[in-house]
Amino acid sequence: MAIVPIIGGNFQDLEGNPLANGYLTFKLTSDAQITGVGQLGAGVVTRVRLDATGNATGLVGIWPNDVLVPTDTEYEIVAYSAAGQPVWQTTRTIPSAPTPFPLQD
Repeated sequence: MAIVPIIGGNFQDLEGNPLANGYLTFKLTSDAQITGVGQLGAGVVTRVRLDATGNATGLVGIWPNDVLVPTDTEYEIVAYSAAGQPVWQTTRTIPSAPTPFPLQD
């Protein structure tokens, strides 16, 4: 059981420009347990920076939903511009494989 690194994205604004230097936030929609590790609260926000091309940068990992109890948890993912304006939002699960997990919509 391991945290899954997040890569890619190629996020864009409404005009098709890269979401340069923006960021993503990941937040569980409900509390969960990680067997052998502990509790993961729904209020915990993980922030992932985007580079000049709108792709995830740095080594940021997310606990995959299939290792969480209950297994039907989801992440609310929001993309923000460099100015902090929300530009995209979805709810999805992050699986254990593939790793790293490519963000594509």
